[in-house]
Amino acid sequence: MARLCTEILPTGSQCQQFALRGQPWCRARAEPHQRERIADTRQIMSMARHMNVFAVACLLQNTLYELRSKVIPPLHAEAIFDAAVARLENLKVEEARVMLVQG
Repeated sequence: MARLCTEILPTGSQCQQFALRGQPWCRARAEPHQRERIADTRQIMSMARHMNVFAVACLLQNTLYELRSKVIPPLHAEAIFDAAVARLENLKVEEARVMLVQG
């Protein structure tokens, strides 16, 4: 019976590729630096949930620079951008609540 790769992608879904024989990962994630990059992206996404507006702006700037420099893959950048947008939307809702309470 064929096994699937055990890696959780930055998007939150499990990799759907077949695992290599005797390993839990597929060919695309067999190298340690590739798994480390995925872990780094997940960590950045979790940190983005607690950032303020300035920190989110810096995150977006750094991610755009790394994407243009081809340091990170486009799907990783997209996942970080999505996390930053979600945080900005949460900050907007929080600000509206504060304005409602103050007003």
